[in-house]
Amino acid sequence: MKKILGYALYTLIITIFFLYYYFPADKAAELVSGHLKRSMPDLSFSIGAIQPIFPPGLAVYNFQVENKKRKIIDANQLKIQPNPVSLITGRPIINYNCDAYGGTFDGFIAIERQKEGIPLIIDIQWHDIKLSEVTQLLEINQKIDADLEGSFQLTGLKDNLLHGTGEGQLVLSNIMVELNQAVFNMIKTISFKSIHVKLIYNNYTVAIDKCIINGDLMGNMSGAISLKPSFNDSLLNLKGTVKPSQAFMNKNKNLPFSSFLKPDMLKNGIPVSISGTIGRPYMRMI
Repeated sequence: MKKILGYALYTLIITIFFLYYYFPADKAAELVSGHLKRSMPDLSFSIGAIQPIFPPGLAVYNFQVENKKRKIIDANQLKIQPNPVSLITGRPIINYNCDAYGGTFDGFIAIERQKEGIPLIIDIQWHDIKLSEVTQLLEINQKIDADLEGSFQLTGLKDNLLHGTGEGQLVLSNIMVELNQAVFNMIKTISFKSIHVKLIYNNYTVAIDKCIINGDLMGNMSGAISLKPSFNDSLLNLKGTVKPSQAFMNKNKNLPFSSFLKPDMLKNGIPVSISGTIGRPYMRMI
């Protein structure tokens, strides 16, 4: 009996070894890329290779997605594994972990049981993402360096996912914004220690429920962003109050803050609105 068990275990180990060693990585990448292209013909997919991993799952290397020759995803490695809970409940849940944009993001994709459509829940957690790499991919006309942390969960039907609903929060830190045009021909950059954002998503509209700003400018904002096919064209409708920090005023003593800002504004903040688009924002006092 021991010999039989030993031989069975040996056979299993050898089988798994050769399955992993001789896995047709290039062919698998071609098959998956072709299936994705047929499912989403408006997008272009590129996969370097696919390899099995342990615990059971797949690792996708050099995964890229383009929309009209504009790269929207550029991942070094993407790991996909079934969630053990799905084996017990029968509810399909896939865990994923991705190395991209100088950091990682992970989460799960779950399929809900429903008679009509294929409802999905997509959960995502961001860790140490370099915002400068993301803005380059989205072709945002503003140079921004920052570290991004956060989470977001989206619920919707597979064929109309962006018509769904969701909510999340973002935390940006070590932020440096290079202005397209210097203020008073002196201020070329603005830095922030942190920006905390709580957002709610509903059918192509991102409601900014709360945005707390801490840095050269201090304050809070709220409002909405209406998403467009080109992210640069997304419409801004934000309002709030901001004021220069004491450290920022000390660093720019040559600027006559007190001559164009009333004492109550320096204390309580300046009412402002931000309109225009992501690519061309416009801020004014109100």
